[in-house]
Amino acid sequence: MGVTLPQATVTWSGDDWEKYIAALLGMRYAPGDFFVVPSDDHGDLGMDGVGRDGRIYQCYAPENEPLQPGVRKKKLKKKITDDLTKLVQKQAEHRTILGDIIVERWILVTPILHSKDILAHANAEAAKTRTLGCPYICPSFEAIAVTENEFLGVEKKRFIGSTLHRLNLIVDEVDQGNLDALKQDNSHSDLVGNLKTKLSKLKAVNTPQKLEQLERKYLKAYLEGRGLLTSLQQNHASIYEAAVKAKRGFEKLLEARSSLSGDPGGKRILDELAAFNTQLEEYLGKLLDPETTAVLATEAISYWLMHCPLDFPDDD
Repeated sequence: MGVTLPQATVTWSGDDWEKYIAALLGMRYAPGDFFVVPSDDHGDLGMDGVGRDGRIYQCYAPENEPLQPGVRKKKLKKKITDDLTKLVQKQAEHRTILGDIIVERWILVTPILHSKDILAHANAEAAKTRTLGCPYICPSFEAIAVTENEFLGVEKKRFIGSTLHRLNLIVDEVDQGNLDALKQDNSHSDLVGNLKTKLSKLKAVNTPQKLEQLERKYLKAYLEGRGLLTSLQQNHASIYEAAVKAKRGFEKLLEARSSLSGDPGGKRILDELAAFNTQLEEYLGKLLDPETTAVLATEAISYWLMHCPLDFPDDD
């Protein structure tokens, strides 16, 4: 079995997701062409925002992510069915908000969309809605589900840097099988050997069991961080580029410190971890929460131990 990087999932509260998508839509539309529907006044009407072009938007971030794909699919299907039902059942309330707007498209914006079954379900529910004779529903009414990456990608790039919400990415657990695959992978054999050699220099690592435990810890941190970086590269390119730039700059100084410092290995590792984590929080603290920057910092330490910029003499 080959090495598989764990997935990293951004977690959102329902309120934060609504505010985030409303901010992106506010960038897309001209002033006055989009408005938010306050839930405090109107309750849940199956729409969080309205465009005067006939598009209405519902924002939905399922709770308790990361979810199994089947569970997420079930929640999204239910959300589509429930909200399209509300769209035609609460006609008096909708007409008060919509005025003379005719609804041409209902758009569910959600963070993760991994199944084409969701799109098929939205099409089927839209077909039912068209038959109900609702006066503010267009005869060609459509319902779709999208993510902000595909639908609001341009606005998302402009939005990066706002302090409205710091991303918290939850990384999937790395199991023993994946650690074993990494250790047995030919392309990583020298790197794993470097890690083991350096860890064996540490004074605190005085038994084979401690060496094995610490090796597992750093290999796990390496895989978790690589998975997180991959997710950032795919979904948040500007944050990924900033993280890589910070790591590359720190690495240049790290090599100099490794050649000159006489500090014992344990102290070097802890000092460099604290220093790089602090730097990441300064670079990315407005974009990523502390737990996420900590994953990036521990990945970097593992990477540097494996690739040799972080080195030290044997502990006495």
